[in-house]
Amino acid sequence: MSKIFRRNWGDKYSDYLTKTKQLSNCNKVLKDQISWKTLNAYCSGEKLIERVSLEAFLKMFFEFIREKDAEDLKNTKSAGTTKVLHIISFMCLKLAGKEIEDKGVGYQKIKFRNSFPGIVIVCDL
Repeated sequence: MSKIFRRNWGDKYSDYLTKTKQLSNCNKVLKDQISWKTLNAYCSGEKLIERVSLEAFLKMFFEFIREKDAEDLKNTKSAGTTKVLHIISFMCLKLAGKEIEDKGVGYQKIKFRNSFPGIVIVCDL
């Protein structure tokens, strides 16, 4: 379940960067390639997308989460239970992102820890 969810919204984030932010090089490094390890590398600054700083990457990531809606996940091909679990995971991610932004800590390194059915984000607040 987690693998499918991660890939689903990882691909959506790649599409968002490509279409909304005109970062065409994102698809070759993110699309169909998102793993927790890869995502953590980008969210910690260990890996960078050409011409995108860690701060900019995280700012766009939280923008993307803020703009997305659980309704987007209702239109997937996943089975009923899986779809509900994806929505729960997304809502956990959305709430965590909101909490990080509300704390006003800026866009520092973050790390994802997989947790079922939610997602845990580790960062310094």
